[in-house]
Amino acid sequence: MIMNGPTWNLTTHERRQRMNPRSTPPATRFATRKRTLAVFWLAAGAAAQAPTFTTPAGTVVWSDKVAFQGSTCANQAVAIPQRGLIPGGSAASVIVGPLTFSIASPSLELYLGGTTNPTPSFPADWSTLLPGHEIVISGIENLNVDLATPMTELGVDFHEPSASCPWANACGCITCTSSTFTVTLRRAGVAIDTFPFDAPDDVAAFVGWSSMAAFDRVEFREVVGNPNHADNEFFGTFYVAAASCSAFYQRLGTGCNGSAGSPRLWSSGNLRPWLGSPFTIELQSLPSSTAAFLAFGFSATNWGMVTLPTDLQSIGMPGCTLWMSPDTTILLGVNGGVASFVQVIPSSPGLLGVQFYNQGMVLDPGVNSAGATVTNAAAARIGQ
Repeated sequence: MIMNGPTWNLTTHERRQRMNPRSTPPATRFATRKRTLAVFWLAAGAAAQAPTFTTPAGTVVWSDKVAFQGSTCANQAVAIPQRGLIPGGSAASVIVGPLTFSIASPSLELYLGGTTNPTPSFPADWSTLLPGHEIVISGIENLNVDLATPMTELGVDFHEPSASCPWANACGCITCTSSTFTVTLRRAGVAIDTFPFDAPDDVAAFVGWSSMAAFDRVEFREVVGNPNHADNEFFGTFYVAAASCSAFYQRLGTGCNGSAGSPRLWSSGNLRPWLGSPFTIELQSLPSSTAAFLAFGFSATNWGMVTLPTDLQSIGMPGCTLWMSPDTTILLGVNGGVASFVQVIPSSPGLLGVQFYNQGMVLDPGVNSAGATVTNAAAARIGQ
């Protein structure tokens, strides 16, 4: 039975060194790539639907599958096959394409798909709201997903029923409980990020995410108040990214109100940063006759001794947040409420995979004691 106080850094001085990448430690090579990108930005001088939220670590999370697929490379569907009960009980494990599914205690059994001989307790299709077959777990829904190769983007269809019977589209002919999950991303056993997931009931729901750091394991853990809770939720088709598609540019955090509204930072045309291609960053909803600064940085967790994100009220900017480290800033002119930074990203192999962040600061005299506001930030990675 299925049971169930910073200031903005306006100049950056860095020593440029010539190194042999083949004899340089990986950490040093990455630092060199960051310096190369910083020098490039200094020398150089309307988005898709917003995600549900962005975590402090920079993971962008969606509940809208169309927006997720339009903003990421995760378009390859991994459908759940019809295999029924997977042998092994609480140690059950099964490989489906690039993904390996298993369960974690106190989960008891792992099922892939329904049954070819339907009964009242075992329908042919657990959820008619989701396409194809579904993963069903006996007991608490603690699902592990291991990836054959590290990825930065993943999504899954999901159905949480509130009806108790019959079994199809139901929580399991018991008292249904609205469940909340945590999703943890790991790489080589080390947690990269953790965020909550609470799907609406009785609909074809979805959760997808993009991480600044590649992960090789995802852990779904059901968070409930009753340890005996054992109703059913269904995991459907998973969506993964092609290994060759590695670029992204996605929103991080929010801006704060100014005299022309809340200034926004986007990539023009919702484009991503690709080697050898033009890339435009725009600051929008700016007051006229002003100036703006575009910051580039390499961390969303700390800026020197400052932990990020950090509230800017202490420097006279109430309601404003510094989301990323402003390691390099560029002065931009404003025309018609918009400031743009346009540049072709060099076709340099050393820039491939480099991750960076952006945020804008806008001079807005009189809006607060600092006379400035900030935009949302963005998390980015250069691809080819």
